[in-house]
Amino acid sequence: MLDTSTFYLILTMAAFLFVATIIIHYHANTDKVRRKKGEVEAYTAKTTQKIAIIEAEIATLKEKKEQLDEEIESLKV
Repeated sequence: MLDTSTFYLILTMAAFLFVATIIIHYHANTDKVRRKKGEVEAYTAKTTQKIAIIEAEIATLKEKKEQLDEEIESLKV
């Protein structure tokens, strides 16, 4: 059987390794979350920009459609 002091030393070392593993795991996951958050923000900005461009194109196309409708109506008369 192990000496009491040896047993406590092994127990302390195991606890230290356990805490170190938890800290390393926490930091790795924190970095992953930070990276993914940055990716989401970049994708959101890019998507918002695309939506603004498409909405401007829709407005332009609506104006052109109205002009064409007016031309068609003037030709019918």
